[in-house]
Amino acid sequence: MKQLRIYSLAQASSPPKQNYVDMAGKLLDGVVKFDDFFYQRLARMVNEAPVLMRDLVMMGQLRSLGIEKFQSRDDEAASVFALQILPLGAVSVNVS
Repeated sequence: MKQLRIYSLAQASSPPKQNYVDMAGKLLDGVVKFDDFFYQRLARMVNEAPVLMRDLVMMGQLRSLGIEKFQSRDDEAASVFALQILPLGAVSVNVS
């Protein structure tokens, strides 16, 4: 797998560095932890992953939570703090 490289044809002249993660002998916990750090991990994932056309609706929904691509750490911390102090069920939407 280390020899497999995936990139767009436009990058063929100068391919990006391949990020390889060796998981041999390591335990992977695939259970999502909905703890105090959930939104921090989500914001980091949004910043690291490329945004595809199919992701635009979700990116809009995440923006309403204060999570945006290329957001600074200070802004991210403020958004996460606001989400942590908001009681569950405190936000409601009235459709009339």
